[in-house]
Amino acid sequence: MSKIKFLTALHLKIIMCVLMVLDHIRWFFPGISPYAFHQFGRLVMPVFAFLIAQGMIYTKNRREYIVRLLLFGAVTTVVGQQLVFYVGGGAFTFNIPISFAIAAMIITAVDNARDAKRADKRFLWLLSVIPLAGVALFFEGAWIVTVPVLIFYFLRNMPLIMCTAYIAAMPPVIYITTQIWGFMMGGTVLMPSQWLMVFGVIPIMLYNGKRGSAITGRIGLASKYGFYVFYPLHLWVLYLIANL
Repeated sequence: MSKIKFLTALHLKIIMCVLMVLDHIRWFFPGISPYAFHQFGRLVMPVFAFLIAQGMIYTKNRREYIVRLLLFGAVTTVVGQQLVFYVGGGAFTFNIPISFAIAAMIITAVDNARDAKRADKRFLWLLSVIPLAGVALFFEGAWIVTVPVLIFYFLRNMPLIMCTAYIAAMPPVIYITTQIWGFMMGGTVLMPSQWLMVFGVIPIMLYNGKRGSAITGRIGLASKYGFYVFYPLHLWVLYLIANL
């Protein structure tokens, strides 16, 4: 079994970054790139959701971890919106780190409720999940992003049940989310390829539980923060190429 699980967290990040770039090439250049780029890109979100759940398990400082996600999400959105405003017009909708941060806050609330000794504090922590779930609807992916993180975190000790629950949950979550979006926007929201996200369990099942190492043999700042920088940077570059 250990030989089958040969992917470290670093391997997963690198592979998913490649697929993410292909997916966004399809987004920005739909007429000259194959639709398969978008289809393979459906693996990216569940794998990063899994890695966020892993981060919540092993981080020494959850508050710092959540603030980091919020910060990079805000920078991506604000700088991206400025690019859109000055170059092409419209809205910049890529802010998935914020959706991951909301999932992390829900995990923290549930864990705090579970650890609370007083019933009133337990109730207040659980009650805080409701507004967080509502706020998630206004950011990229909404429940399609937050729900997988919760599944991968709370069922982490039961891998087969975790993956089965994810596969079973995603079709209704996608349907409900798109229906709510359609109601909010007064139209129909179609996401025909989103069901392919269920195949994200394949690379997840190949994960060996190790972080992996950078070229120098150490995790270091580059491998720790490089992926946070890569996400907005590649979006800005692709947008500029598409609109200049």
